[in-house]
Amino acid sequence: MITSLHTTRSMITTVAKRWDSQYASYPANHVLRGRKTVGEISTALNELSESATVEDVASIIGNTSWTHLKCSRCNEEPGAVVVLSNDASEFKLCQKCVEEIRWMFSTEKAFPDTEVE
Repeated sequence: MITSLHTTRSMITTVAKRWDSQYASYPANHVLRGRKTVGEISTALNELSESATVEDVASIIGNTSWTHLKCSRCNEEPGAVVVLSNDASEFKLCQKCVEEIRWMFSTEKAFPDTEVE
């Protein structure tokens, strides 16, 4: 199990590396959805400045999925999530949900409808 913290900024600053890893086996001239090639997108992502925004990434890729963060528990879209992942799945928690879960443990409210001895 891997646990890591992802922020909107970290998603932006790592997008080129993640894109290149995801599409490493594709030829650079492979066209995606009839628009841009894998190589064109890679080049544009690698040229992003350190102040790039979610919108900058989306304008290159065509969607926000590569920078999108959403809590798996509350479905909110925070600026940061803790990601728990293994080979089969990924679970993301925002700070509010982590704090609520921590509170359940600290007050022994893990099962709200059941008394804990």
